[in-house]
Amino acid sequence: RWHMQAHGVDWWVEDVSYLPPAAAGGASVATELRAPFNGKLLKLAVQPGQRLQAGEAALVIESMKLEHSLAAPAAVVVAEVLRHSRSKTWRQIKKSAKIVNFWRPPCAALRASRSRPM
Repeated sequence: RWHMQAHGVDWWVEDVSYLPPAAAGGASVATELRAPFNGKLLKLAVQPGQRLQAGEAALVIESMKLEHSLAAPAAVVVAEVLRHSRSKTWRQIKKSAKIVNFWRPPCAALRASRSRPM
């Protein structure tokens, strides 16, 4: 969020470019994970079919000598790991590059999968 001021007028600006699109019901959860900036892919902790809980780290990107974990936006299943990300870690990723696609199963399917013994 940015604050700008000129000639006694205040403006507040928010960057919503990485928020999921607003939609009806619970369908507003993002279905993909994109790189928020240029960086190096250090760790890819997911594979297709893997279930993730909200906030669970999917990958780590290094940018400007800092490591940033990117997490699942909600309880989701990994549908696809994009080809440019699968090959190897330590690969450069460009800003806005799509890295992982998600599928959000119905809530009942997630509850059932958590209740099963592993």
